[in-house]
Amino acid sequence: MSLLIIDRRDTKLDLTSGRLAIRVPDEPVRHVPIKLLDRMVVHAGIELSSRLLCALGNHGIPLLLFSPRRHQLAGVLMPSVHKDAGIRLGQFALVQDPALCLRLARLLIRSRWRNLRRRQRQALEDNPALRRPLVAIGQSLADMSDGFGCVQNVDALRGLEGHLARQDFRLLAELLPESAGFAGRNRRPPRDPANALVSLGATLLVAEATGAAWRCGLDPYIGFYHELAHGRPALACDLVEPLRPELHAWVAELFRSQTIRARDFGQDDEQGCRLAKAGRERFYRAWGEWSREPVRRLVRYARGLARIARKNRS
Repeated sequence: MSLLIIDRRDTKLDLTSGRLAIRVPDEPVRHVPIKLLDRMVVHAGIELSSRLLCALGNHGIPLLLFSPRRHQLAGVLMPSVHKDAGIRLGQFALVQDPALCLRLARLLIRSRWRNLRRRQRQALEDNPALRRPLVAIGQSLADMSDGFGCVQNVDALRGLEGHLARQDFRLLAELLPESAGFAGRNRRPPRDPANALVSLGATLLVAEATGAAWRCGLDPYIGFYHELAHGRPALACDLVEPLRPELHAWVAELFRSQTIRARDFGQDDEQGCRLAKAGRERFYRAWGEWSREPVRRLVRYARGLARIARKNRS
């Protein structure tokens, strides 16, 4: 799977003999075979031909569009919607079954708990100097292990997940270097480099989950755990839950390895802290490598849910 990032203003994209033609002012034309692409991210003001958009749709390649000025996800252009409407009918019936919603949500949140427990143990092994705070986080997670089976509804599970999220960010705070400026989760807008990357990574994962849901015949805006909200792909947010500890661990590693540094960010009163162009190039190169397995897992989650939805209709 290959991720193509376009982050050069005035770039023109077209289709030529089954290949993506990338035209940048004052540079030779570059060609990329469409069949080698898995997804595309556009992070600048560019021109795209209708021929290319049709080819991306025919090959099932999603296109993520970021606002050139606000550096926020402006839209996702997806391939044609899955033609089996019965899956969506089954999904609509599923989300109206409180017991089934609770069972599915419990699986996702427990998976997030297991992943965070694994990350905490690995961090303890790799960072003996942080033994005291990491052991405390581990104990808090261990104390939660019996709670999943006791929750009686999704609202109660959300309370448990809130505690889990706090431990997740406690672990992130311990693993990040001081230069990342992390003093707790903040967003809309993010106020420090670490939160800026966490937000960007989460945005990309939710976009990938949205695409996985569409491709599997599901409506990404109707979830069984996250509540319905205008403009929020609730199901995509559901699917991303188990992956959050891994995303946070990867963000910490970007800073620890100095792949990304504090100087790669700019500050804006309205938009908060954001990654500048030079940093975005390194970020997306690393993202293309790291995100392969998470994207595969999102597709597996969506396929599994689609099977449940299809059976639920029948």
